Amino acid sequence: MPVPVLLLAAAVRVVAWQQVRDSPMLELHHWSETDMALYFGWARAIRAGDWLSRLDTLPYHSWHQHIARDVHAASGSMQPFDEQVARRIWRGWLGEHEFYEDPLYPYFLAGVTAVFGERVGAVYFVQSLFGLATVALVVLIARGMFDDVVAAVAGAMAALFGPLVFFESLLLRSVLNAFTGLLTVAWTMRVLRAGPRGRRVLALGVICGVSFLVQATAIVFTLAAAVLLAVRFRRPLPQALVALAWMAAGFVVGVSPLVARNVAVGARPFGPPAHGPVTFINQNAADVDAGGGAYYSRYAPSIMAATGGRFWPVAVATIETHASAWSWVRLCGRKLYAFWRWYEVPNNANYYYFCLYARAACAVAVTFTVIGPLGAIGLLLSLRRGWVTLPAIVYVATGLLTTVLFTTLSRLRLPYACALIPFAAFTAVWIVRAVKGHRMVAAVAVAIAVALAAVAFARPLGVSRTPIWATDYGVGNEIVSALAEREATAGDLAAAIRRVERQLEATEPEALRSLQPGTAPSRIPVLDAEVSGSFAALHGLAARLHAAAQDQARAQEHALRARVLQVVAAQWQSASGSPPRARPR
Repeated sequence: MPVPVLLLAAAVRVVAWQQVRDSPMLELHHWSETDMALYFGWARAIRAGDWLSRLDTLPYHSWHQHIARDVHAASGSMQPFDEQVARRIWRGWLGEHEFYEDPLYPYFLAGVTAVFGERVGAVYFVQSLFGLATVALVVLIARGMFDDVVAAVAGAMAALFGPLVFFESLLLRSVLNAFTGLLTVAWTMRVLRAGPRGRRVLALGVICGVSFLVQATAIVFTLAAAVLLAVRFRRPLPQALVALAWMAAGFVVGVSPLVARNVAVGARPFGPPAHGPVTFINQNAADVDAGGGAYYSRYAPSIMAATGGRFWPVAVATIETHASAWSWVRLCGRKLYAFWRWYEVPNNANYYYFCLYARAACAVAVTFTVIGPLGAIGLLLSLRRGWVTLPAIVYVATGLLTTVLFTTLSRLRLPYACALIPFAAFTAVWIVRAVKGHRMVAAVAVAIAVALAAVAFARPLGVSRTPIWATDYGVGNEIVSALAEREATAGDLAAAIRRVERQLEATEPEALRSLQPGTAPSRIPVLDAEVSGSFAALHGLAARLHAAAQDQARAQEHALRARVLQVVAAQWQSASGSPPRARPR
């Protein structure tokens, strides 16, 4: 393992941590609309003694409420609608004790916080270790498929891969998912290369089982890996059968905690998370935006009510919302394109908002803008290299399949993006070697292919979209306000002022910062107008804090900024309305 690669990766993470440690990015689990809030509360319940997760693990986000409310209204029930009614409706669809989400990450989170307490910084540190291990796996896979030079380039790319660093600082399973996913690829490569010895194949099955507990869609690669083993070692036939038996046994061992828990609480012994059917609706109905991330379909209430939340009836009813089967196929094609696109589709948190704080780390970051085009061409260049590259190629293919059937979120693309890095490095090294070998026609042809892919994947978001969403600004400002007011109440005015001033300096859009009294608000971007009220409130808080600290000049300056932005916010709300948004707890 090249030590410089790991040192580079560690250095990037240290820099990123120093830049985001006092930002709201580390506190997003207090926003009740996120999976992070679900995981944090779930881990707390486990630590409190609910080892089998008998308590309700269903989150109650605004879209859960909307679906249940619509179904309740359509039923004609005279019972008043409340959260208890909504949860009863959802339990009828999902089951009384089924896991809503894949369970391993909450238990991981419970273990870390049991040791270190509810200090999320400790969780992020442990996750950064898994991030470093993921970088190491990228190097190992690249070396196994290609050579040391490609491995070194791949390691550097992985060490600087911005989305990996980003997800290490969130209470999400993304980093564990990337680590276990790449571990299954690396171990499958080892089995194919070294032979199907019993313990080796048993270990592969265990790793696949653990990966399934992190992300249920890992079952697709598990089945694909079993097919690779069966074909690779098909002669003699008994050898293939024995290998598959060992792998199946290992998988059973890996998932045995899930089966044992489900049997104990009366749930289905083995099955995917309960959110699968509604996720399929929200990502495949006729009104879905393929590249828009998490989405609430207007068809969800009627389909869930009509089918009882059973997956196959849900799938059929969802596809029937389209005018034709071809319409659904086109949607799948748009989701396939979204996988290869440069944009990190946000959900729970936004990579581009993170970069407002971690400016130095993001300035040197490698992103999917680079990995995507190089990796796509690298996959093609690698097709003729035989068995050694097949596990990684198949793994990426399973990622494409799950993206097409389900969702295009950045956090779910992360494992497959990491698996593409060795192929991206191979393309870069291939071009350089072709030039050095005076194979200029081949070098130019591949370089042109990369450039064309880059152009194809660089399609802009469109005039109505921006990389950072209004919700990102609003939630961040609300978290900062809550923390600053807590610090001020505790008597630490200086800390509260520093927090608010840093938030304004890092995130306030330039169009708002430079807006002067009397300027026509219509001249500023739509997004800036939409978030003006949030920044007006933050300036108002800054004015109060400075006044309490006897700094009247700064207090008056912030009070003026607040009044200017309040005018903009009032005109924006009058012109377009202010859409409701859940607030942090």
